[in-house]
Amino acid sequence: VLAANVGGRAAGVVRGGVLGGAGAAPRASSSPSGGGSTAEVVSPSLATASELEEELAREKAAAAASGRSRPEVSAAAVASEQEQEQQQQQQQKKMTVALEKTAKRREEGPRRRKDYVASKSASSTPANEEKRTTLRPMWGLDHDEAADAVMALGFGYSRREFARFVSTLRRTRFGGDIVLATEPEERMKSGVAAYLRGERVLAYGFEYECVKKKKNRRRLLMTPAGCQLTNWYARGDQRGPRPLALARYEMYRSWLLNYRPTVWAIVFDFRDTYFQRNPFDIIDRAPTAPNLHLFAENRKVKTVGKCVFNSGWLRCWGKHVPKLYFNRSVVCSGSTMGTQPALLAYTERMIAEFDVMKCHMTPARTESDQGYHNYLYDSGALATLDGVRVVHHEQGTGGLVNTIGAMNGFRVPKHMKGPLDTFWKIRDQEGYLLEYDGSRSAVVHQWDRFHPELVKFIDGLVNDYDSSKKSLRDKREHPLTRSRPSRCPPNRFASRDEASPARAAPRRSDHADALHLDAPSQQSGGDTTLRRGFSVRLLRPLRDGAHPVHTRLLARA
Repeated sequence: VLAANVGGRAAGVVRGGVLGGAGAAPRASSSPSGGGSTAEVVSPSLATASELEEELAREKAAAAASGRSRPEVSAAAVASEQEQEQQQQQQQKKMTVALEKTAKRREEGPRRRKDYVASKSASSTPANEEKRTTLRPMWGLDHDEAADAVMALGFGYSRREFARFVSTLRRTRFGGDIVLATEPEERMKSGVAAYLRGERVLAYGFEYECVKKKKNRRRLLMTPAGCQLTNWYARGDQRGPRPLALARYEMYRSWLLNYRPTVWAIVFDFRDTYFQRNPFDIIDRAPTAPNLHLFAENRKVKTVGKCVFNSGWLRCWGKHVPKLYFNRSVVCSGSTMGTQPALLAYTERMIAEFDVMKCHMTPARTESDQGYHNYLYDSGALATLDGVRVVHHEQGTGGLVNTIGAMNGFRVPKHMKGPLDTFWKIRDQEGYLLEYDGSRSAVVHQWDRFHPELVKFIDGLVNDYDSSKKSLRDKREHPLTRSRPSRCPPNRFASRDEASPARAAPRRSDHADALHLDAPSQQSGGDTTLRRGFSVRLLRPLRDGAHPVHTRLLARA
């Protein structure tokens, strides 16, 4: 402090022995720079406070006499020092908070990747949590957040009716999620629960109560008061009675929150839909391509102006609205395809329109969702949704969904309708439905309007899938297919040249009850020769219930 304030004169004070007192004895020491020596004070006792104050006063007086003043600390320097102290305190506080968070994470342990992704996604916000359902899929199954999904509301149906939707879809090698809202397991018809569990269907057993039902009407369109979901939400159904055709959009929304933004999904009518190809294999997933696809009905026989139902549904928005869209195609609400964000925005917009218009409570009692679907598309409301690029496909184009119901409508003149193969010419020789360019449609919607023509073909697809699945299961379970090739004994009849009466003793597998392989030279002329010089000989007649592997082997022989 002395050296800094009196300009180095403290060195002379040290050499003079003022600080050292009477008994101070200076000794020489080399300077760090190597130039000369300086005096280092070795003091047996420190100077008193009064002596230090006196010396400082003398130095100050000497400096004043010589015209020099002791440097004073400016206000700016004081402010700078205070700012630095505040910054250090803030930095210390941040460091303390960071250390506390680190310690807390160590106590909780590492999070799973699934939990991390869920915490980072927008679907985990408090607002979206209220839109989720308290139900979980039956039988311990769960959503694959990275898989494409097909969703529908289907309940009260038989196993065969479920198979026309599910089996034809699985037959296309679709391995993603099939999500259905069904009745609880105890209310399902015979064989339905085992079938859905075997096909890995994510079934939600929802329950509902309806205030009033119209007689002889479909369950989706219960009016006028409608229905409420009794076990879907944690806080109960706050939306009020409405047709299940409208409530299903809340189910779609709840399901979509389980998937990543890169996923594609389709929402379908259940009863009248079957699959011929995997629609996710042909969709354009480019970043600039449309990400919300709608599908229209046949324009030749049905437009908004021609259809009394669709034009009547649009009157909910005003009597003038049907005239505005008189010549527009009817866009079917029973099939909509899109990415997870686009489809989620679509369902949110539909639900918001339900709550505002409540067309099912008007004197017209419009119970269908198709009026909302067409109005939002024709008015351009869907095109204004953030990040949504919407497009509609005319019937028989695009390859995705072929909606054929209007082509056999009861109001269509007889000269404008006929069979799908001879009149419309959209079936190939194998029975598949075609687009107008000759390619097979991926999905056929409203097939029940052509029930006599198509039901046998669809059931044939179901039976074909069931047979192939059973064959694969039998192949995995049969002892012959479980044996390792490395453990099989060497083949003594590898060529015809080795076959002789002495060596051609019948050789029988340990597991074969009805067949054995023999050298062709030992067989009668009635046996059928296989490849590599073998023939099949029946050891005893096949009885009913013989293993299908044996039956197929004989058939191929």
